[in-house]
Amino acid sequence: HWWFWGGHRKQPFFFVILSFAIFWEISRNLINWYIYSYAKVPAKTKLTKNFTVDVLTTAMPDEPLAMFEKTLTAISEIEYPHNTFLLDGGNDQKLKKLCDNLNINHINCEGVGGAKAGKINYCLTNYSKAEIVLIIDPDHIPKKDFFEKTLPCFENEKVGFVQVVQAYYNINESFVACAAAEQTYGFYGPTLIGLNGLGIPTAIGANCTFRRKALDSIGGHAIHLAEDALTSMRIHAEGWKSMYVPFRGSIGLVPADIGSFFKQQLKWSTGMSYLLFREYPKLFKKFTIISKLHYFFAGTFYLNGLATFFTLVLPIIFLFLQIFAVEMSLTDFLMHYLPYIGISTFISFYIQRWYTHSEEKGFPWKSMVLEKGTWHIYLLGVFYGLSGKKVA
Repeated sequence: HWWFWGGHRKQPFFFVILSFAIFWEISRNLINWYIYSYAKVPAKTKLTKNFTVDVLTTAMPDEPLAMFEKTLTAISEIEYPHNTFLLDGGNDQKLKKLCDNLNINHINCEGVGGAKAGKINYCLTNYSKAEIVLIIDPDHIPKKDFFEKTLPCFENEKVGFVQVVQAYYNINESFVACAAAEQTYGFYGPTLIGLNGLGIPTAIGANCTFRRKALDSIGGHAIHLAEDALTSMRIHAEGWKSMYVPFRGSIGLVPADIGSFFKQQLKWSTGMSYLLFREYPKLFKKFTIISKLHYFFAGTFYLNGLATFFTLVLPIIFLFLQIFAVEMSLTDFLMHYLPYIGISTFISFYIQRWYTHSEEKGFPWKSMVLEKGTWHIYLLGVFYGLSGKKVA
């Protein structure tokens, strides 16, 4: 109230822009705090029903053989009975030999379009017939008790998919790796636990377990830049429920250099923006109220690039051109702003009770630096999503 009606407005045009820059972060925090208020860790249950299970992972040319040796060995050692399929886009004979040694089905996907999702759908159509399908990235190493934690959730026949934590084993490789991992701690902790309480945790493509019927109901895994998010949207639109289990079911690789991180973020920001502008309106009528709100706020997340851009540019305009959006005493500003900062800091530490590992706790300054430094990538992704520009 003080900010908008305090009598300190000067230049109306810049006041609107400055207000967006300041209140963007505040509004996102309010949304997150609302989600945290529904934090609900699912009760541990034991499996009473037998499911048939398939594990699907993909391979592309020039990916390191050593990575597949780790991943496929770990998959073969998962304790629950399952069949494994390696969907090989390059029909690599070394991978075929590795699969033969581990009793894993090697599927030649050379020439199959649609990237990862296309290979998954090819396998679902022609080879995989199980009730439950785990889709796991080839750089993720699953734990032996993966299905012990996730399969009990599927005893509720309305559950379409179950998501677990996405953790990383190379966080000490570089500043970027540590910062990129830090950015995920809040999401895989209190955010997804809160969304679980609201009944709408989101699917993450790295290690998500799907009910085959749920995938069939939407015509298979979505082929898209943000394929996991679109698959999640479509499954929820068809009335399926989802669950989140705060369990480190696998550990994988996080981008360790700035170029790889930027490429990843451009893919995600473009994909999510495209979903907001193109796919969200198509599914809007099918969504519940919670789904409508959740996917809208998820789709607008990358507008923080625009807010950061304004916080960088506006001070330059104000100082050099002597054009001001507001004029106020520093004392008044701090008197109104510091209570918010105090509450925000308290909540950021309070919610760490829902972090999934002790190493995640602390002040995430590295992730904050990296996020601010990625503003131009987020903004570019929003423009790409609006224009429909293709990203590799």
